[in-house]
Amino acid sequence: MKKWWACAVALLLAAAPLCVSAKEDADNSVPYDSYAYNLQSEPVSIPAPYVPERVYVGGDFGLEPMKDIADIYYDAESGSVYICDSGNDRIVVLDAAFTTRSVLDGFDNGGEREGFSEPSSVFVRGGRLYICDTGNARIVCLDEKDHTLLRIFPRPAVALLEAEYLYAPSKLVVDPAGRMYVTARGINQGLLQLDENGAFIGFMGAPDVHLDFWDILWRSVATQEQRENMAQAVPTEYTSIAVDDKGFIFATSMSEGVAPISKLNGQGENVVHFLDETPSGDGVYIDALGEKASSKFVDIAVRDDGIYLALDSTRSRLFAYDGNGTMLYAFGGAGTQQGTTYSPSAVEIVGNRVAVADKTNGSVTLYRRTAFGEQVDEALHAYSRGETGLSREKWETVLRQAPQYTVGQLLYARLVLQEGDPQTALPLLKRIGAREYASQAYRELRSGYIRQHFYWLLPLALAALVGLIVLLVKGRRLAVVRRVGNIPLVKQVRYAGYAMVHPFDGFWDIKREGRGSLPGALIWYGLFFLLYAMRVQFTSYLFTDREAGASSLLPELLKIALPLLLWCLSNWCFTTLMDGKGTIKDIAVATGYALAPYVCMSLPLLALSHVLTLEEAVIYHTLDGITIVWVLALLVFSTMMTHDYSFGKTLLTVCLIVVGILLILFIALLFLNIVQQVVTYGQDIYQEIAFRMY
Repeated sequence: MKKWWACAVALLLAAAPLCVSAKEDADNSVPYDSYAYNLQSEPVSIPAPYVPERVYVGGDFGLEPMKDIADIYYDAESGSVYICDSGNDRIVVLDAAFTTRSVLDGFDNGGEREGFSEPSSVFVRGGRLYICDTGNARIVCLDEKDHTLLRIFPRPAVALLEAEYLYAPSKLVVDPAGRMYVTARGINQGLLQLDENGAFIGFMGAPDVHLDFWDILWRSVATQEQRENMAQAVPTEYTSIAVDDKGFIFATSMSEGVAPISKLNGQGENVVHFLDETPSGDGVYIDALGEKASSKFVDIAVRDDGIYLALDSTRSRLFAYDGNGTMLYAFGGAGTQQGTTYSPSAVEIVGNRVAVADKTNGSVTLYRRTAFGEQVDEALHAYSRGETGLSREKWETVLRQAPQYTVGQLLYARLVLQEGDPQTALPLLKRIGAREYASQAYRELRSGYIRQHFYWLLPLALAALVGLIVLLVKGRRLAVVRRVGNIPLVKQVRYAGYAMVHPFDGFWDIKREGRGSLPGALIWYGLFFLLYAMRVQFTSYLFTDREAGASSLLPELLKIALPLLLWCLSNWCFTTLMDGKGTIKDIAVATGYALAPYVCMSLPLLALSHVLTLEEAVIYHTLDGITIVWVLALLVFSTMMTHDYSFGKTLLTVCLIVVGILLILFIALLFLNIVQQVVTYGQDIYQEIAFRMY
């Protein structure tokens, strides 16, 4: 008997991992891709956060087929799910298990039965059921429990609306103070804000319209008649709205130039953004037909913890964002398989599940949360509650499941940074390309290091300064220094220091007094390429778009060597035709000496890049800009002195040199194209001969 029990237990233990593996495979075998974007705006595949559980149609509720589903609403307090079956002029009321409770197709008003016409939105607040009775141009308020009529809100009195305007409320929410926020067809001034009695308070959150340069230019020169005939640039009405427990209004819009998703505060200001960007789903992309397309959000649902889901009608996808506008993940897709939708029209969060309505098919797809999605949500929940230790554990679990999940890495690194561990956060932030947060982590590391070692850093800096002064003053008197300084080549190399600050005399003497030479210029070229390579490889990550040491050195060197070569070649070509006094050798020597400021400033700039943060980047970029301008100025002055030109003629010559560089590049590209065509033609002939022979 004991042996039998032991065998049974062993079989169960052996089968458990297989069951878990089978469940994970089922979670991942969905008819759509789940992904998130990294900080370079590239999609990264992740495990599915939600998978389809079931598709409901009218027959599942004991009803005829649903048509034109306009909205789904879930009331957590009563556990009721409301489906606006707009095409059948009714509202289907379900419980959280999606079993039918009742069907609302009208109400009693003073003893008379009145029906709904195209109901398009439902909201529950304080035991009151608000319904957008769109076809009847009104908002109906019923008792949530017995569905008796409490009040009817007709078209509000709004001075800006014309008398013939047909009022058609399409979406509404109610804030904790009882104020109603309504979107209505044809109203583009923002949300209608109504008080608890239905009186108009004002418009809220009108989307800003930004005209581009050409529109502004055209309007400035167009006649009055042309301006009147032009389409007016006005904001488009919001497509959907939702409200969270804190009273923030979430709204979606399809207008170009308007934030696709807005989080409006009490003043109607959009307060949601992430790294200077607003949530936009897939943004602008090229579709299968090769045309530009973008995400078009038709509905939005908000959870209690501030996470919200936006429904994209273009690709039938759901995009999840946290309260800061960080995109967490995307899932769903277009199609006819279970889990895909054809024309999505509404989304709602029902506990740990998500319901999506398909307007054309008259169906509701219910998605359940996977283990991966649960871990992500629990990490966010723990953080919102202030349980940073638990949140960190959950994020570590998430990243073990999906190490490529860039958003998870970013949120985890931010959490670690807030816990006071910048040393752990910095490598991760650098790896995913989060420069702003990496700068913050580096600043904290730098501050901590200075506080810890200040007692010896200050004396060391003072000693280094004194040592440098002594070396400059006393070093010149040393015999070995004087002997080295008297070497002709050393004198010629050192003369670049004089030419840097006295370019007219300096470059005149380099050519005519023999103060410079080709070997000296080659040394400056060598130092220039060496220090350029060092800056490419070792400049701090904060001031480059690449990891230190991650770049291929040869292409980087070619990118700077080719312009210098073309400068010398084009300079010689044009100055030969313009009575220039310098030879190709003189041009090469002068160009080499003109690079001296870059050589002198490279090491300090390289060191500064490892000391400064992004907040102090203006210092680095200013010095770098001064260095570049300095080199360019010396190139102009060297051309002037080498060829004995006037300043005006020098400027003309420099312009021609630039044109010459462009012409040389054009001819080179044309030649390469011809060579490529000749090679391709030869390959085609060879293949044809080989085909006929064999």
